[in-house]
Amino acid sequence: MKPRYLFLLFIPCTIFARIGETEVQCVERYGSFEPAFEQKDTRLFQKAGLQITVHYFDGKADVVIYSKVKEDVLGRSEEFSSTEIDVLLKSNAGEKAWLVQRADPFQKFWVTEDGALIASYRNTKSRALIILTKESANRKKLETEAHEKSQLEGL
Repeated sequence: MKPRYLFLLFIPCTIFARIGETEVQCVERYGSFEPAFEQKDTRLFQKAGLQITVHYFDGKADVVIYSKVKEDVLGRSEEFSSTEIDVLLKSNAGEKAWLVQRADPFQKFWVTEDGALIASYRNTKSRALIILTKESANRKKLETEAHEKSQLEGL
């Protein structure tokens, strides 16, 4: 482990948003959200060098997206270390274990042992760690299918 990431082991997990938290809890954790970004059911926070985008469904966080504020020379968010990813995954899953579903140099996918949470990290331009509930993924899939069907109606 690189010494520059040792500090992550001493940061209380409470600085990270968690799936299932309310907007009030997230504001208590991070302070105010970025009002310019305000979208329906989505808030953007910045804390500890991270940009944290939280989507709410029925008043609870069901998607949390982490990326680093600092960019590399190519203008991409800096890459997360495996230690940073582990800390963020654990802070969202509590006692549940994450199981790697796929891993290659460009992307990784995880699911919790109970299948309730899904996570992905892509080492591409955005370099974002996305954690979401299974229900959120299912809703998004149904929305996409409905949109695709409506686009092809009448053909």
